[in-house]
Amino acid sequence: MKPARFKYIRAETADHAVEQLCSADSSARILAGGQSLIPALSARIITASLLLDIMRCPGLDTVSQTKDEITIGAACRQSRMEANAMIQESIPLLSEALGWVAMPQVRSRGTVVGCLAQANAGGEVPVVSLAADAQFNILSRSGVVHRMSAKDVYATETGTRLPPRTLIVSASFRKRAADEGWGFSEVQLRRGHVALVCCAATLVVDQNGRVDSVSIAIGGLTANPFRAGRAEKALLGDAIADDAIISDAARIASDERPWPARTDPHATGAFRSKATVAAVIRALTDARARCSTNRPGQIGATNERA
Repeated sequence: MKPARFKYIRAETADHAVEQLCSADSSARILAGGQSLIPALSARIITASLLLDIMRCPGLDTVSQTKDEITIGAACRQSRMEANAMIQESIPLLSEALGWVAMPQVRSRGTVVGCLAQANAGGEVPVVSLAADAQFNILSRSGVVHRMSAKDVYATETGTRLPPRTLIVSASFRKRAADEGWGFSEVQLRRGHVALVCCAATLVVDQNGRVDSVSIAIGGLTANPFRAGRAEKALLGDAIADDAIISDAARIASDERPWPARTDPHATGAFRSKATVAAVIRALTDARARCSTNRPGQIGATNERA
């Protein structure tokens, strides 16, 4: 099939893009990598009156950092971010997760921020954004950039809670703490296939090998990703060397889903629930092994990438 007719505009600047959005109807779409949008248009799952191309807008293809965070522009390709030394050093969870996104050909065109905005069920980047406390930098018509946390953006059963007629110009991820371990796990039908479920986790343990801080984000189980807050609270203060503790937390994480488990032609909700337990266990186990120093009662070693 071919897409329904639409108008195409190449935005000159981010402000120009927002102006065009404000003068268009609600079906106007932002075109970045297009790896999710174009197939949906071609299948006529969605239609658009306007495709607004932002890939030539100055400044949207840059990566910058401060003491505490790294900011990725809206035009930054996934493959470039996957191989970026700054990302590998400071947000290794994102670099690892990007390696699971579709195939290399897709990652060479798709963008990190585009994944965040599309909010596809099972998308890897939204899950990492929750685990890494990402902030979306959103440009409005007034020229003001305001921030919205990933947790607020995805606090809905489907889609996003992004303000209408605005543009995500970048996303800021917190840097990995010096002693923080991380893990990403995904269950697929085959390599490069869409995730049935995935999990991103971070972990910090104290000198006694007990959990000092933890984040667990899950994708694919429900239509939108979510933070497993009850599972995180259950782990705090526990001895992470105990595999039973991790298994119990994984079951809590699967059971606490805020929305119904998804059933589609690839898997049932019941299968996804069981697969989530396995994905959380693997992500937490990897995070435990990557905590930067060996401590009493802790299983782990320094990871060479960190």
